[in-house]
Amino acid sequence: MNLLIGNKDKDGWTEEFRPEFAGRKSSRYLVCGMPHCGKTRAVRLLGTVMDFDRVIVVYGYKKSEEYTDFVHEKLYDIMDIPVDEFDHKGKRTLIILEDISFEDLGREREKILRNIMKYLCSHTGLTVYIICQTRRKIK
Repeated sequence: MNLLIGNKDKDGWTEEFRPEFAGRKSSRYLVCGMPHCGKTRAVRLLGTVMDFDRVIVVYGYKKSEEYTDFVHEKLYDIMDIPVDEFDHKGKRTLIILEDISFEDLGREREKILRNIMKYLCSHTGLTVYIICQTRRKIK
């Protein structure tokens, strides 16, 4: 089942959503593009459609309120992600890293991010979406 979603910002534009490719258990996704091209919209849609037991959004900016479509835990620092709470019992958890600056992470935050991406995504029911902006168009 494919869903065609109208985009109110772009006349006559629809976005296609194919659930069979989205949010599989223990996966990692990088969503990258120019500002205002629909990255967050696509991830919000996945968060509302997929059946996660827990959703954590780590915002890059304290004033961000982009995920009002579904219930989630709000965090503002990678250091606050409760990595000790993820287990091997099959619970589906989604972590969304929204506009996090990777240029100035620092050693401790980078260590936590590596642990999440290398170990926790492979051995627990953890799915991670990293959303970032590019400064120029990707050809």
